[in-house]
Amino acid sequence: MLKQLKLSTKIMAMAIGCIVIPTLIILAFIQARSAVMKDEVHSVVQKSSESELENIAIGVYETLDQAVNSAIKLNCQTTAINAKKGVQYFYDQIEKGIVSETDAKQMATSYLLSQKIGESGYIYVISKEGKIQIHPKNDLIGQDLTRYEFIRKQISADSSGFFEYHWKNPGEQVARQKSLAQEIFEPWGWIISASAYKDELARQTKTGIESSLREAILKKRIGESGYVFILGGKGEDKGHYIVSFQGQRDGESIWNAKDSDGNLFIQSIVDKALNLKPGEAATQRYPW
Repeated sequence: MLKQLKLSTKIMAMAIGCIVIPTLIILAFIQARSAVMKDEVHSVVQKSSESELENIAIGVYETLDQAVNSAIKLNCQTTAINAKKGVQYFYDQIEKGIVSETDAKQMATSYLLSQKIGESGYIYVISKEGKIQIHPKNDLIGQDLTRYEFIRKQISADSSGFFEYHWKNPGEQVARQKSLAQEIFEPWGWIISASAYKDELARQTKTGIESSLREAILKKRIGESGYVFILGGKGEDKGHYIVSFQGQRDGESIWNAKDSDGNLFIQSIVDKALNLKPGEAATQRYPW
């Protein structure tokens, strides 16, 4: 049958074949490449959106962290300053001839020991040589504590100072971070130290911090409908809204909330967060 075809017809068929077949191959390649490009674009968009969300989360975290740290520092410094003023008052009684120096020191000691910071924080006094002068635990009086780095830092400070260090009380399993502010009362050579565990001070300042930053967090918008919310991660607040969308569900427990696939996504979010180091971020994707 091919023999019966005209030469022109054969040439045309060959020409069409030369055009159609490569075209089909090119279309198939374009379609395959289009699918790959679609996946690549989706991946880029996803990574970009996740990066933006992480930056927002880190920004909110850093704002809260700075506010808490500032409040803790101010708390310790105010306590140390007020303690120094109290000691000055008793010292002034000596100048006025009302009490002896021995009595003034005893009254100043009682006053300092009566002061509390946070849940278990207290005031202690060391000499400029690093020996304990006043402490809630009497068995420490007179001991040389210069073996501890933070004590050496206290001694080397000219006057006021603020330090953070790790400390483990007898009976505790792990060391916790402590915050310390000091004031020096020169007439007696006392380094008055206001010291407390940082996590306790953070809990104490929590209410004030929340109220001052809550409005800023509520106003934060992400895209057209995104928003920032804050969950409690530990203790009685675990799985509870600290700050919810428009503040409508603050305090509500959503620990057992499930996404549309039936996953306990809130528990996953909290677990991930608790395993992060300060300043790190993690992403949780869920259908909603």
